[in-house]
Amino acid sequence: MTLMTETVAPIAKPSPRPGPRKPATVSASALAQHLNCSRTYIGKLEAESVIQRQGDGFPLDQSRVAYLRYLPRVAAIAAQ
Repeated sequence: MTLMTETVAPIAKPSPRPGPRKPATVSASALAQHLNCSRTYIGKLEAESVIQRQGDGFPLDQSRVAYLRYLPRVAAIAAQ
């Protein structure tokens, strides 16, 4: 006599929702590479308060948004 066993996939438990993440901070060199500019230019942006260092680095998302908002001002000055 042959018994046939039924194969059932295990039910996956739902993964817990991730809690609030700490925003990623990066070094000035990593931010320069991310924005495709020089480390010196990052220093200039920081001196002009376009981006701001927080603790041990620059918040990546916040710095990127600040830089993108800054670009039209640079373009307007260059067009004059």
